[in-house]
Order: sequence, then structure tokens, then C-alpha cells
Amino acid sequence: MTNRLAGRTALVTGAGSGIGRQVATRFAAEGARVVFTDRDAAAATAAAKDIDGSLAVDMDIVDERSVEAGFAAADAAGFTTDRAAIISRIPMGRSGTAADVEGIMACLASHELSYATGANFRVDGGMTTL
Repeated sequence: MTNRLAGRTALVTGAGSGIGRQVATRFAAEGARVVFTDRDAAAATAAAKDIDGSLAVDMDIVDERSVEAGFAAADAAGFTTDRAAIISRIPMGRSGTAADVEGIMACLASHELSYATGANFRVDGGMTTL
């Protein structure tokens, strides 16, 4: 592995297992300081256990309070995560919520769109316009 991520901090969601764990582990191997987050705190802790300089944080990304607490825990532990800078890049100026996604999902499942095919709907607060 290279050190191409040295000096960088990565907060990886779903890092307790599967793809999230693989990504977090790879980032660490590439030199990043990694915050392993998962809604299963025990899984995040187990995944981060053997990674020097990492942190495990309990975080459920569908719960805004949990996300805020997770970022606060990472910041308190010395992992610089500039959430405000991330959010400032979103044209709508805020992070998305489950309610932001449910409307398009109900619309897509309705008979009103029964003739629609092959469309891409982005629910990203305008990020793809950048």
C-alpha cells in the first residue's frame, strides 16, 4: 500500500461490516486516520480494534442527533471532521433526511408514474449540479 491518504481523516459509515469495513480498512492502510462508524457500536469497535490510530463511533445515519453526536465524538477525540464545510458545499445548505427521500419513493411507486421508465432521480440537495 501507498501512503497516499496520509494526513487525511476519513469518517466511514457502515464500517462495522461489509463494504464499509473494507473501505475503512483500506483507507487506514493507505495512511488515513479513520473513524469507523456504524449503528452497531460493537461491530464498529471490532472492526477498528486492530487499526492503529482509528476510532469507533456509534452512529445511525438516519438519525440526525446520532450523526451530530458521532461527529462531536470524532472531533473530541482529535479527528478533524469539518462537517460545516461539507454541508456548506451542498447547494440547499443542509444535510438530507429520510423525509427528503420518502416523497420521491412514494411518487415512483405510485400509478401516476406507471409509464415512466429509465429515469434517474437525484435526491442530493443539488450536489450533482456542481
